[in-house]
Amino acid sequence: MTAKNKQDELAKMLANPEVKKKLLSLLEQQGNAKAAKSKAAKPTPVELVKYSDKSVAVIGETKPLKDLLKSFGRFNPFLRVNDQVTPGWIVSIKRREELKKALIELGAL
Repeated sequence: MTAKNKQDELAKMLANPEVKKKLLSLLEQQGNAKAAKSKAAKPTPVELVKYSDKSVAVIGETKPLKDLLKSFGRFNPFLRVNDQVTPGWIVSIKRREELKKALIELGAL
């Protein structure tokens, strides 16, 4: 199974509310209950912006969403957005809608 197939499979799994609920339950069982509840209760505000003809960037408070964003793209600490250097994640424009849906479901957009 290729990395892209694994990413697609992970994204599909996270889109399912039952899987998301089970994942939070497992995190609580492993002693990460506080982290799981804070991530579920407090959505992180991020912004999805067009970065180039082939990519979009996710900027803002992305650290709590690191694992999700890692399945979609790469982190770059030196993105240039609106003539300012800012850290963020670069994602292929082909996966924009899938990423947007996942971020909306988590309450981050």
